[in-house]
Amino acid sequence: MVGLISALILIPLAGAIALYIGQPKNARTVALIFNALSAFYTLMLWQKFDVTAPGLQIAERHAWIPSIGAEYLVGVDGLSLLLDCSYRSCFRSLSAPNGWNAARARSCS
Repeated sequence: MVGLISALILIPLAGAIALYIGQPKNARTVALIFNALSAFYTLMLWQKFDVTAPGLQIAERHAWIPSIGAEYLVGVDGLSLLLDCSYRSCFRSLSAPNGWNAARARSCS
């Protein structure tokens, strides 16, 4: 099962693949859907985050190449959750429609 952090990493990749495969006329809708999905997972991450605990939280660790001891390890701390996850997910979802309106206004004038 993929955890929340891995899902936040994979959702934009899945959105890019969907945009590559999909119809060009639906690109804005597809982008908005994947941005909203990313924002939803970020809100779930915020809900599980404990502000009183120091260090990495909600960490995921999986063996990648056991023969050499390589592993996949991701986690969030307070700063990365605030700056990286929130910026990438929530603000991008809110700003995308404004960019579309500005581009539409420039093309009409």
